[in-house]
Amino acid sequence: MTAPIPYWKFYQTEAVKKYLKGMKFLKEVINQAIDREIKASEKGEISATLLGAMVKSHLENEFTREEIFREALTFLFAGFICFLFMHLFLIYIFK
Repeated sequence: MTAPIPYWKFYQTEAVKKYLKGMKFLKEVINQAIDREIKASEKGEISATLLGAMVKSHLENEFTREEIFREALTFLFAGFICFLFMHLFLIYIFK
């Protein structure tokens, strides 16, 4: 259920503050990686990574920077979940 008034924008609990702090950190880290890839691409050093491919598309005006950020965040969380479930499966098998 959603609240009719987004009170978390006006009254922030500790959990909301932690979430916003964590998202700020993730934005900084991902944006630094994007900046590195853009600088490398401008020098002609195209990396063979997914981020490199998205930056190349960004330079060709196919992706916006915000789309690259959101895709990178999605892959970050997807990779974390795959890693977590792989380890849980191994623990289950070898227990």
